[in-house]
Amino acid sequence: RRDHISLKGRVQAQKKAPELTEAALKKACQDLKRSIKETDTETQRSDHRIRELDVEREGMGQQLEEVSQACRELQEQEQNLRSQLEQVSGDKMKALYTTTKAQRMGKRFEDFQTGKYKISHDGNADTIVNELRKAETKRDTILNVIENLVNSEPRLEGSLQKTMMLLAA
Repeated sequence: RRDHISLKGRVQAQKKAPELTEAALKKACQDLKRSIKETDTETQRSDHRIRELDVEREGMGQQLEEVSQACRELQEQEQNLRSQLEQVSGDKMKALYTTTKAQRMGKRFEDFQTGKYKISHDGNADTIVNELRKAETKRDTILNVIENLVNSEPRLEGSLQKTMMLLAA
């Protein structure tokens, strides 16, 4: 670039000089030849560097694609692991609630056998059936409200899942 600028300056200076001697003309031709040769050399170096950079860019593009593919695979694995974790967590929660329910029923049965359990009704089958229906209706209403809430606000599903399991148990 500098040579190009200096060449322009020399050409402009030569335009201003009306007389050129043979020696000055030879010198100008030599300078011009040297400048052309330097420009050609610089062009060749630049072309070579551009080819090297193209090869490097292609290699990096290939590496980028490989890394992107590996990243996608890891994201899929992460999603699968999250799904498995949620499934295992749900199964664990269900087992815990089932165990707790069985323990409560066992405790009630023991209390009934030892006479500690007091019956809160008169022992009439109709009364028991009516109380059971009322309790089931309340439970179903609460379950419907929770399901509607989960449908309208899906982000609350994890928090309300425990409540739904307790009600279903």
